[in-house]
Amino acid sequence: MTQSGPTGAGLARVTRGFPSLPLVRDALRVLVPAIKKGVLPAPSAEPWDGWKHYRPAEAVIDAQHLAVRILDVFGIQHARVLVVFEEKLEAAGRIELHGGKELFVEIRGELRAKPKTIAATLGHEVAHIFLHRHGLERPDTFANEILTDTVAAVYGFGALMADTYEVSETRSTDRDGNTWLHRSERAFGYLTPDELGYVLARGGFADVEKYLDGAHARDAMRIGRDHALRELRTPPLAIAPLWARAFYRLHALWASVIQRERALTDDALYALDAERVSFRCAQCTQGMRLPRGKRLTARCPACEHRMECAT
Repeated sequence: MTQSGPTGAGLARVTRGFPSLPLVRDALRVLVPAIKKGVLPAPSAEPWDGWKHYRPAEAVIDAQHLAVRILDVFGIQHARVLVVFEEKLEAAGRIELHGGKELFVEIRGELRAKPKTIAATLGHEVAHIFLHRHGLERPDTFANEILTDTVAAVYGFGALMADTYEVSETRSTDRDGNTWLHRSERAFGYLTPDELGYVLARGGFADVEKYLDGAHARDAMRIGRDHALRELRTPPLAIAPLWARAFYRLHALWASVIQRERALTDDALYALDAERVSFRCAQCTQGMRLPRGKRLTARCPACEHRMECAT
């Protein structure tokens, strides 16, 4: 059996915002319940720092050691791994599984002097094997890559992935004296920098900025975190701020007047109709519906998380 999981690294224009947010939420709906129910091992509460003793002069040997330690992070046993640097590799990394035990990982040659990027790449590639062994892969390639990035981020590699977002600016002057600013961006993986911040906040790494070197990476993490916190503090959750609850009551009054059933859309925090409110679980983003006009403790049917709600 041969399985490949190519990883992309943007070399020119990096997509920003939340274009894949429905897929990210779907990934969390797979991952969070499985962790809470003990189907998957519990991740560490701290970002992974096993890359710190990597020596670029001993890149082949130390990349091999990194891969072995990352297998341990995911609880993958009885596997042999070989890491090589491939100068012509278009993606940041690629993994192949032979016979279930032998793992062959290629990493783009230009990354050999960047230990954090190597560790982020290996974290993503080993996450492919982790999902494969637990039977959690997605049939759609892009959805599976989003799931893989999400798993790698939650299991401690998110800060490393975030720090691969780099912005460089250079200035040039033409013969007429006009000055031009040239901006280039580069990032690792399939999640946008903002989506990665969203995943990290959802995964309990809301203060990950302190682990990041790049100012642009920190800004993106804050954008993603703020987006996640809006979901985590939205009505009908009882912890919603006063202004949000006031707006919710006005929205509920309008829903009672128009008597129209509303579905929860990807860009909405909640949806109200005459009798019910739809919203997302504060842990795994599973969609939920509750009767209106109640104060109650809701339990998510997917991850069993309990939430105090005022509907």
